[in-house]
Amino acid sequence: MPTAEQTCPQHPPGLAALLQGVLAKHPRTTPRDLAQQTGIPAEVISSWIAGSDSGAGASSTDLRALAEALPGPHTVACILRAAGRRTPADLATEREQRLLEAYRALDTDKQRQLVRLARAM
Repeated sequence: MPTAEQTCPQHPPGLAALLQGVLAKHPRTTPRDLAQQTGIPAEVISSWIAGSDSGAGASSTDLRALAEALPGPHTVACILRAAGRRTPADLATEREQRLLEAYRALDTDKQRQLVRLARAM
C-alpha cells in the first residue's frame, strides 16, 4: 500500500485532480458520501471535483475533514497543498530561511552572540 508521501507530491496538481483521482480509484465513494462524512454540502464537494471551485477559499476545518474522510492515505498537508494553501511545513521552511538570512547579514561577533543567545533560550 502506498504511503501518503507517495500519493501526494510536494506540489499536487490541484484539488480537483486529486479528488478525481481518489474517486476513480474508489468508485464506491461518492461526493454525497464525502458530504455526509464531513458536513460539507455535496454541492461544494462537487464543485471542487469539477474544478469550478479550487478550494482555496475553503476553511481549514473543511479541508481537514475532507482529508480524514477520503479513502486511502491522504494527509491534511496534501489536501491543503492541493487547494493552493500553505502548510505548516511550508511556513516553517520560510521562517528558517528568514532566520538564516538575518544570521548571514551579521558580522562574525554578532553571529556568535546570536548562537549563544539561541542556545540559552
